[in-house]
This record gives sequence, C-alpha cells and structure tokens, in this order.
Amino acid sequence: MTGSASLQDVEEIAGRIDVFARRPRRRTHDADFKARLVAESHRPGAVVSDVARRAGVHPQLLFGWRREARAGRLALPEELLPMFAEAVPGDAEDHSAEAVRSG
Repeated sequence: MTGSASLQDVEEIAGRIDVFARRPRRRTHDADFKARLVAESHRPGAVVSDVARRAGVHPQLLFGWRREARAGRLALPEELLPMFAEAVPGDAEDHSAEAVRSG
C-alpha cells in the first residue's frame, strides 16, 4: 500500500493539529469614554500614547478620536469646546519677515 498513511502516521499528524478559538469580538467604546480620553490627552504635558496605554486602547485609536473631535464628529463636554475654537484670519498680528522689515 504505497501512498497511504499508517495508523501511527495519522495519530502523529492528529497530535500536531492546533485548534484556533474564534477571534475575540471587536470592542466598542461609548462617546463618553472617547471624550474623556480626548480631554485627558489635551491636558498640558499629556502624552497621547501614555493616555491610550493607561486606558487599554491602541494609541492610533485615540489619535483618530482626537481628529474626530477637531472635525466636530465627536461630541465633547462644554468645558472642552473652547479648546477647539476656529482660528479667524486677521486676528493675530502679522509677524512675517516682510512686515517686520517694513514696520
């Protein structure tokens, strides 16, 4: 019987089969959790990666939530809204080299 496996070969192969469990479900985070992390990451001296690590999320998620907050797609508590105020052109003094030379 050439080409067929013996019972010993089958048992040896069967002993090496790994069974993989189903992938864990993707976690979802509520808007309040996201807003709290975004707020914490904007505190003076905060490091986004450290904030994310302490919360148990990947830093790239937190960077994405910060981007959503800037774009207005993530509702933030009222006390954080001034942090994301739009800049209005012409409000600041002109510090360009040309303005300094002519001034």
